[in-house]
Amino acid sequence: QGKVALRVTASSPARIEMYDAADRAVLVDDNGNGKLGEVRDSLFQDPAGDGHAELPLSGGECLVKMHVFPAGEIPPDGLTIQLEALIGGKWLPVAQDRIVP
Repeated sequence: QGKVALRVTASSPARIEMYDAADRAVLVDDNGNGKLGEVRDSLFQDPAGDGHAELPLSGGECLVKMHVFPAGEIPPDGLTIQLEALIGGKWLPVAQDRIVP
């Protein structure tokens, strides 16, 4: 069935915690910039050892849950969270949500 490399980014600084369908920690991006490996970031599921979160696909799908903690006030136009997958060597958006004040 395969695996997929994932990352998550936020339009404004926010701590993002990602969990898999079994509620196991996948990653913590402390500022939401999509670059893991910085201070207070954590990567728990990286079987390939390449610095990217990687999860199994089931029927072409990968279920994740996220907790988002904005670093300050949510901007008036909202805080956008984007989930991206590494497809063909490029990070492509696969899901997006917006948190409004």
